[in-house]
Amino acid sequence: ASRALWVQFSLLISKNGFRKISEIQAIYFERTQAGESRRVVLQQTRGLSAHTRIPQPKGNDGIRIDQYELTKGRTQGCIELRGQKIQWDFYLHETLPLKFKHRLGPFNRSKILEHSVFTALDGFLFEGTLEVNGREMQWRGAPGMLGHIYGHRYSHSWVWAHCNSFTDGDGRSIDVVFDGLSTRAW
Repeated sequence: ASRALWVQFSLLISKNGFRKISEIQAIYFERTQAGESRRVVLQQTRGLSAHTRIPQPKGNDGIRIDQYELTKGRTQGCIELRGQKIQWDFYLHETLPLKFKHRLGPFNRSKILEHSVFTALDGFLFEGTLEVNGREMQWRGAPGMLGHIYGHRYSHSWVWAHCNSFTDGDGRSIDVVFDGLSTRAW
């Protein structure tokens, strides 16, 4: 089976300042050996006051939203909602220097995208545990990335796909990056 986890920490403030929230979203993806796709999507929303910074060396501060944490070296949390649960505790180990830079300039200049993307780390491995609806999994040496999307608002109907972990027929890592972006203007 193939599997993936996507975790998003968000701080959102409406343009008029009326709505100020912090959100955590976790999505677990799995493709079974039979080719079936499954996913579990959970999200928690808190007030902005639930957000705090976690001081780190060299100004690489982390983020904490209630019990959910993200730093350059670790992420942990547990979302339980409507009888479903995703709990994670991963250590992040930087393995490669940053080698990928987003090229969104033409999209930003055209006003199609109203946000920016920053890749903090694209070459790290993580290890730890993930529990999805009572099923615990150990992850060791799983490739991943740490990115930051920011701006005064998200674009309407956009999808971004990024992959920098490819192997050849013998299982050796090859140096290829795929980035796909689909969006539409308001």
